[in-house]
Amino acid sequence: MLAEERFGGAECGGDPRERPGSRREAGSWDAVRMSEGRHQVVVVGGGFGGIRVARALARGDVDVTIVDRTNHHLFQPLLYQVATGILPDGVIAPALRSVTRKQANARVVLAEVRQLDLEDRVVRALAPDGRKLTLPYDTLVVAAGCTDAYFGHDDWAAWAPGLKTLEDARHLRSHILGAFEMAELATDPAERAAYLTFAVIGAGPTGVEMVGQVAELAHEALPREYKSVATTEAKIHRILLSAGIWIIEGLDLSAVRAGRYEMICLPVKLHGSDGAPARALLRPLA
Repeated sequence: MLAEERFGGAECGGDPRERPGSRREAGSWDAVRMSEGRHQVVVVGGGFGGIRVARALARGDVDVTIVDRTNHHLFQPLLYQVATGILPDGVIAPALRSVTRKQANARVVLAEVRQLDLEDRVVRALAPDGRKLTLPYDTLVVAAGCTDAYFGHDDWAAWAPGLKTLEDARHLRSHILGAFEMAELATDPAERAAYLTFAVIGAGPTGVEMVGQVAELAHEALPREYKSVATTEAKIHRILLSAGIWIIEGLDLSAVRAGRYEMICLPVKLHGSDGAPARALLRPLA
């Protein structure tokens, strides 16, 4: 059985539209193996899942090969801070080799997985220079991450970029800060209001953090930076859309009843998927 797929979603990092070695080259496949005789584990993806598997096997009598199309791990929970300019992107993207350097039985291969051959038990991948690599395995772990879901409307991606990769965060940072710059230049009140309107779709932890951080930018960090636009008085609308009626779905309500969470108020308009106001925005008590 052959599984030909383009791997490298959110956990692997990188923009799916910019894949190194995306052109197939003629020539033979070079076999890559750490050692002979030992059990070979190939892990596709250097995100949380892939790294956790590798570390769990640190004391095992196995060789672990992590193959990823980027050379860094990505701490996704802090992507929103990169997207709003709080953190430089390098802080949340340590090199994969530095993450695994103390593990003697693990190594990293920089390549894009192109094919899983389940019959011959090999992973075929392309190195950045187009070299074809074959990674034999006894055990295969696919932890390539995920991509954004647009509910069958992939054309929305051009207008509603996701937040899964460093490239996504850089793009959003440029877009958000650029919107304030354009508002500074705008002379028409309607045009200015349009630049100062943000919509965040998704009421999970990332969506909530993103909304809160944009609000903080507009009301705390940026007012002193602009001369022609008063960001605190510009009636910036931040609309949080959710398929549910509670922000951060899945929260154990017993924790709310026990007083471990508090309701907070932000200069943010909260809306459910049907347009009705969401019930509450909650955060853990320190």
